[in-house]
Amino acid sequence: GTCLVPTLLALACLPACAPTTATDPVPSDSGPAEHQEPPDWPAIAEELLERKALDQFVRSRDFGSMTQEERREAFAESSEVDAENTEWLRTLVTQHGWPTVTRVGPDASAAAFLLVQHADADPAFQAEMLPVLERAGERGEVNARDVAYLTDRVRVKQARPQVYGTQYYVRVGENGAAMADAQGRLTYLLPVVENVEGLDERRAEAGLDPWSQYEARMAASQGRAAGPSPRSWNGDLPVAPQTHP
Repeated sequence: GTCLVPTLLALACLPACAPTTATDPVPSDSGPAEHQEPPDWPAIAEELLERKALDQFVRSRDFGSMTQEERREAFAESSEVDAENTEWLRTLVTQHGWPTVTRVGPDASAAAFLLVQHADADPAFQAEMLPVLERAGERGEVNARDVAYLTDRVRVKQARPQVYGTQYYVRVGENGAAMADAQGRLTYLLPVVENVEGLDERRAEAGLDPWSQYEARMAASQGRAAGPSPRSWNGDLPVAPQTHP
């Protein structure tokens, strides 16, 4: 299937995705079962922030200046970090529920979102977590912007058009590898969005700025000219990785 290549504002890239295995059943955002020890949420919050820091570190390197072999090794390292973070987060949520703002504070809760957003090798887990985040978001326990980003991430994995236009694509070659020029710069493609006319209204409801402002930042970080609007869905989607700020 199509693999995803997420990027952060630092334009880091994720390697090709490995086939996923079936995930354990994931509960709702409820707390631990009666037979379990109460969770140490302050310690969990600290670990979430530590895992976020590592996630950001492996994505903050200058991939464009690397040789192909160096880039391959860097991608492999970030893939390993993502796999470890995904397994840890899955265990946490299965045992204790989602780390909401009340439980771990806004910064650590945002870190948990980042871990699931980068769990690209396990799209089933991302899809299972989306309704959990949606319910928590309705209670103000998860940032609405995080729910929007994960919504688009999941929809791209499911070959569906995006709702908020947050996920970009990278052009790939026939071998499935991301295409780069002589300077190592990738070719980015604009999001494919349903109902483009209502995009900014949906973004505002999720606490996001107008898409033109978002696109200006993304274009600057990706080293390209800004596009006038996202691509409108015509029943087809490009077979290409996505990127994410």
